[in-house]
Amino acid sequence: MEELMRGKIQAYYGTDTKKLYLGDCLELLRKMKPESVDMIFADPPYFLSNNGITCQGGRMVSVNKASWDEGGDFKENHAFNRRWIRMCRRVLKPGGTIWISGTLHNIYSIGMALQQERYKIINNITWKKTNPPPNLACRCFTHSTETILWARKDEKKARHLFNYEQMKQMNGGKQMKDVWEGSLTRPVGKVGRQASHAKTGVFTGTDYFGVHKKGGRGTGSVLRFRDNRGGVRKVRKAVYRN
Repeated sequence: MEELMRGKIQAYYGTDTKKLYLGDCLELLRKMKPESVDMIFADPPYFLSNNGITCQGGRMVSVNKASWDEGGDFKENHAFNRRWIRMCRRVLKPGGTIWISGTLHNIYSIGMALQQERYKIINNITWKKTNPPPNLACRCFTHSTETILWARKDEKKARHLFNYEQMKQMNGGKQMKDVWEGSLTRPVGKVGRQASHAKTGVFTGTDYFGVHKKGGRGTGSVLRFRDNRGGVRKVRKAVYRN
């Protein structure tokens, strides 16, 4: 497997095809070789930990996850998004792409940051959840979607890979639309509810080199190891690559 890091950095765990790095996400990104990554999947903080409530298993629970999900004001959050998106751009190959998931709490900042950091957005994918948690406040529509932005470098030489024929075959001979429908899934063991509930259905439908953001419980990395998929874990916890 091609070495991803500059210098001698010991992987926390590895096989012949995968490596998991433990450390500060931004520090590890700085040590990665430039233009070494084909694809990134980023699941950054949604900044949802605002002392609100949600429904989980039929019970009212706090939305607070941890300090890594607490946001500041808009300028602070946006500067943070621009920073890690800029660092991802450095390690992407000329034809590489990045996928970033989010909700209304962070996705508009991310979309603007992508354009400011010289990316071209290829698709705006909507994940429609068939079994979203109910809205307990009853003061707005039930939140039942998430957005995934797919982008590449905004350069003339950038030619991203899209397996069109394989995509059609997976979709019964029809072009796949940018609305993906699926249910929330059960937690995967003890790897946490946030990513395991929200992302397993999306993960199993894609084959990617991924990146996550600050904090989290590492669910995305666990799923990629389980399903023999690759990724970079861009978190304070680990960086994982195939």
